[in-house]
Amino acid sequence: EKVTNLLAQIQNLTEMLNGTKAGTVLFNETLVTAVGSIKVVALTAPDNPNESASVSAPGASTHIKLPASVLGKAQDAETGIALLSVTSVAANTTNAFDNLTSPSEDELGQKQKTELQSEIIISVNLRDSDGESLNLDKLEEPIELIFDIAVNTSDSMRCAFWDEEELRWSSEGVITASSSHPDQVRCLTTHLSIFGVVRYVALLTDIG
Repeated sequence: EKVTNLLAQIQNLTEMLNGTKAGTVLFNETLVTAVGSIKVVALTAPDNPNESASVSAPGASTHIKLPASVLGKAQDAETGIALLSVTSVAANTTNAFDNLTSPSEDELGQKQKTELQSEIIISVNLRDSDGESLNLDKLEEPIELIFDIAVNTSDSMRCAFWDEEELRWSSEGVITASSSHPDQVRCLTTHLSIFGVVRYVALLTDIG
């Protein structure tokens, strides 16, 4: 209910600001809940299709870059304003993801498990004027997520999203891109979900 009220307040304010320069963050507000910190941002799409809008996650060293084409799909037809919500999942909730994770198989059919490489998990959603999540199909241009994580070069870091049906982390539709910064993991995703950085660890099989 608190989130819905917050979205309504932001929408009312952004309607008053209709006509603001494109590519502008009009308003943002953060709400702390038991699940985590939720940041709601009202913004407009850049006029230049090659530009992106950048938003930082609440209470975490993570940034989200949204292409103009994605914001164009999400913006309100009348006001031209898009609503983005970003949730930084609380540490006590983060531990639950590891406990729920089911083993998967690699390309060779070997059993493996995934381990979170930090406590940073974020949920990214675009919403309509009523606060409902938009059901956007596969995006034409990927959203970029930048996690500030001390990267151990001996580990195989992977960007992943939480598959709610399979109860596991999956890299399907999420690319781990190269980064010029050694302490950053850069992810490209064509869908909205819950995201984190993981490492795949092979499970040893007993030989009878």
